[in-house]
Amino acid sequence: MLKFPETLKYLKIPQEILTINLYQTCGLKTNTYSSQIKNNLGFIINRYKNLYNLNENYGITHLTISFSDWNIILHNDYSPPNLYKLTLMDEHSHEIKKGMLPKNLQSLKIVPGYNHSVIHLPKQLKEIDLGKLTLRGYGSRTYNQFLKNLPPSITSIKLKISPYTVIQPFKESLAKSLKTLVLNSEPLYLDGNLESLTYLDISRSHKITIDIDLLPQTLNTLKLSLSTAVKKPEAYRGFPASITNFDGLPSHLSLKFENPLNLQYLQIRNRLFSMPQNPHYNFINNFPNIKSIYNTFTVFLFGDNPKSPLPPNLKLLYLELRAFIIENSNRHIITLSNETLGSSLETLILEGSSANPTIKLPFPDSIEHIYLNTDLQSNLNEFLNSTEIKHKIRFFSGKPKLYDKLKKYYL
Repeated sequence: MLKFPETLKYLKIPQEILTINLYQTCGLKTNTYSSQIKNNLGFIINRYKNLYNLNENYGITHLTISFSDWNIILHNDYSPPNLYKLTLMDEHSHEIKKGMLPKNLQSLKIVPGYNHSVIHLPKQLKEIDLGKLTLRGYGSRTYNQFLKNLPPSITSIKLKISPYTVIQPFKESLAKSLKTLVLNSEPLYLDGNLESLTYLDISRSHKITIDIDLLPQTLNTLKLSLSTAVKKPEAYRGFPASITNFDGLPSHLSLKFENPLNLQYLQIRNRLFSMPQNPHYNFINNFPNIKSIYNTFTVFLFGDNPKSPLPPNLKLLYLELRAFIIENSNRHIITLSNETLGSSLETLILEGSSANPTIKLPFPDSIEHIYLNTDLQSNLNEFLNSTEIKHKIRFFSGKPKLYDKLKKYYL
């Protein structure tokens, strides 16, 4: 908690500071939304009238704050004039009424969600992330009307709604401008008219079906859910040639890609105990230019193949090590070695607790960094004490953001 001395009368934020989080610094804890905290923004502003005069701190472009404290800022006319991104946080969201948001605001995020059927947005707003959108009314019709009222300037929409909601095609002006879409509903909006869409994430959808030939031909990133079924016309094109980043099941990978040489970043997830028997599912032959792989069920990537199943240009590999009981109750253990890891790999990330992989040194000379989850330490003592490899090892705990950060390095 940030405490202010009795003698403090004014605080000026340096122009170099572009981002400020008043949600935590004003005494609001991440696990509570109580308005009774004495040292919150309302108490501070009432006591020191110029303390958070954000108008004078005109350099601020990103602000994170609670709904109630944002209202205090509006009431005192303290809104930063150059504010680009606003994140509003509260357990119970308030309705966004006319005039509540700066006219020049470009990006709005509400945490954990929004539950009002009306929202007044600036005409120039480009990005909207409403978290979990809960609208009371007439089911799908209410949600579709909500989306129709979004300004045509919007280029990015991120929403989590009822998985059984059916979202109709977007209005023409929005369909032309939309570049990023994260949604978990029945995708009738994929009608072939999203001509500018480059990022589509439907990984949280439940038992939906997409028509592969109606996917936008501009897509760079496509993320499918575990239950996404793909409708294939008799002579289908395949996944768009523009895709460089793909997230899905092995069964999705076994389908045709218009340009498999363009695929560079891959996340594979699976809960099935079988490999697809399809010639398209072949990393070395079909996806030779992949730079990074995030594999959450390693057994399905490595199988029993003693040779490397990895693409020849792979630089970054994340493996979630899990032991499975398959085929005659034998525990499947993968082998990590010079042969299976290939000759181009530079960074290896290993996570898991139940598996005990077989590790055969030496590893490829190309490997520069190895990141291990702390849960694996007890299983890999011999490996960790190896003089030829231990200087390359670093540890992490929990679910890392490490992979996403490292992936950007290889972009």
